[in-house]
Amino acid sequence: MSRSSTSLVLVVVALLTAPLAGAANGAPTDSGSSKQAIRALMLRGQALNQTYHLGAYAGPSKEAIRALTLRGQALNQTHHLGQYAGPSKEAIRALTLRGRALNRTYHLGEDAGRTGSSFPWRTAAFAAVATFGVILAAFAGTVGVRRRRAVIAV
Repeated sequence: MSRSSTSLVLVVVALLTAPLAGAANGAPTDSGSSKQAIRALMLRGQALNQTYHLGAYAGPSKEAIRALTLRGQALNQTHHLGQYAGPSKEAIRALTLRGRALNRTYHLGEDAGRTGSSFPWRTAAFAAVATFGVILAAFAGTVGVRRRRAVIAV
């Protein structure tokens, strides 16, 4: 017999003789557990359920739910989410129309009339400066020509 066959036979024999050895010692078998063993298993199961929040212990308390709700609302307000997301399209349109009506009432923005006279002061100032420059150039030219004639005549 090979080594693997021998170990397989030993495992099968051990599995077949284990229940017989337990029954001879007076240990309860699976079919006839004692009431104390069942009670111990039930208590152990309840303790594990409570530890890992299973079964009757699965849901959070009312206080925990309220705390989570308040935390969510605070985060929504902080990050402008949900009902704190900002004005709707209708609200923005209403504010725009209100602003336009106030501008018309108080003559602001596009509805403001032109103030002062209609005379183009910028154009007049530019023309005055240009004229003064032409006069200075003509004066400089006449002074230069006089001096030149005076030098030639001598």
